Amino acid sequence: MSTHLRICVALGAALWMARARAADVATSMASEATSAAPTVQTPRTLNGTVFQPYALMTGPFTTTSFGVDTLFGTGTVDAPRYDLQGNVIGSRKYDTIAYGENIDASFRLLSNLSLRLSVNGLVFSGTGSRGLLVVGGTVQVGVLAGLTWGWTFTPAMRIAFVLDSGTTPQLSILIGNAVLRALQNRLFDGTGILSEVNNLRSSAGVSYAWAPLAGLGLMAEARYIWNRRLSGESEGTRTTLGASLGAGAVLDLDPLIRFPFAFTGSYRADLPSFGGSRINEVQQAGLGVFYSRRTDLALGLEVLWRHGKIRPGVEPQLQSDSAIGNLWFRYYW
Repeated sequence: MSTHLRICVALGAALWMARARAADVATSMASEATSAAPTVQTPRTLNGTVFQPYALMTGPFTTTSFGVDTLFGTGTVDAPRYDLQGNVIGSRKYDTIAYGENIDASFRLLSNLSLRLSVNGLVFSGTGSRGLLVVGGTVQVGVLAGLTWGWTFTPAMRIAFVLDSGTTPQLSILIGNAVLRALQNRLFDGTGILSEVNNLRSSAGVSYAWAPLAGLGLMAEARYIWNRRLSGESEGTRTTLGASLGAGAVLDLDPLIRFPFAFTGSYRADLPSFGGSRINEVQQAGLGVFYSRRTDLALGLEVLWRHGKIRPGVEPQLQSDSAIGNLWFRYYW
């Protein structure tokens, strides 16, 4: 073999090896890019961003899912302060604790329509002798049904009409009321120790989600609220009206820096409407962290702060500031 032929063979082999090496590098880079960002377009994904659930908003996504949430919290309430004769001499803060469970399911009936069902229970009470006496304890059980009807009109935007309606029976044990009546009437007959209230609540509105970048999602929701309280010692049957405005954001670090966690923030205000009987104003905010690498799973912790009345329509009226933890587990199909 001549020298020129050997040089040509060597150059050809070198070029073939370089080309093969470049192909391997390109394949490796493509594999890393694929693993760094979700490739499966799930019903709660926009522009490569997987939206996590919020306690304060429903969201515009139509999904099939099943979830169990556990709530636990503590806080303080402003309630009347009494003298030994049962007269109100001001107000003071009492400590409270709360625990709750929520079970929910969603069924995607059509590509743009889903049905939501949930059952929840919540128990809260005052702590210590004074808290138990004045605040008492309350058990709430809620049954809720809802519809989400939405469209993804660009790869990064989705909008939906949302409708929810449900009932929340509430039973309160109010030891302080019975003691006050005994002090004032010089007779203990147990009147007022139990209070039963049933709230019928419906809300309808619009929910919107936008993912301007892969890993960043924004959400907004606006609703009109109708609430009817069927019973209650102080106010009786009453219908109240209001509006709910909410906003949230999610930052998923997995498609950005391969860190498999997403962070969420949210805020919602229930505001009274103008004219007529007005719903009680409630302000809520939340921060959460979720495991984000599996798009068929929502697993995380959300911490909520709530300011507003609790147990409206039942004396004594309680203005509360509470911190609530919410453990999320939800599986999507």
